[in-house]
Amino acid sequence: MLRFKAYVLRADIAFGMDELDLAARYIREADQVTLSGLELESAWEAAERRNELKAALEYDGPS
Repeated sequence: MLRFKAYVLRADIAFGMDELDLAARYIREADQVTLSGLELESAWEAAERRNELKAALEYDGPS
């Protein structure tokens, strides 16, 4: 669980520094971490932030 949270935190920092490729890499790493249901419940804030970052990284900007 700590590794998952660390990847999300790193992704958040990279995103804030406009290092989008690095942020995406950390999100992919976070997605590779297997969490049990109980672990996911206690890491819900990180999981929600991961989802927000994934959505922001998939958005290409106005057409």
